[in-house]
Amino acid sequence: MSAAGVPVFLTAQQVADMLQVDERTILRWAQHDASMPATRLGRVVRFELAEVTGEPSGTRTRDPLIKSQVLFRLS
Repeated sequence: MSAAGVPVFLTAQQVADMLQVDERTILRWAQHDASMPATRLGRVVRFELAEVTGEPSGTRTRDPLIKSQVLFRLS
């Protein structure tokens, strides 16, 4: 979440850049894996930054698929 308490959302390309994978891989994970934290609004897919990095936000109960990968790459 941002300082104002509003969630920050990322595009599939931004998440792909963080994980050093192709954007299509991120979109495939979002479509086929229920543990990938994605928000869909019509054809638009966004990923909440707190969910991708594994920070608790209180809005979702599932474990992010890529939490360990993100933390590993950020260290």
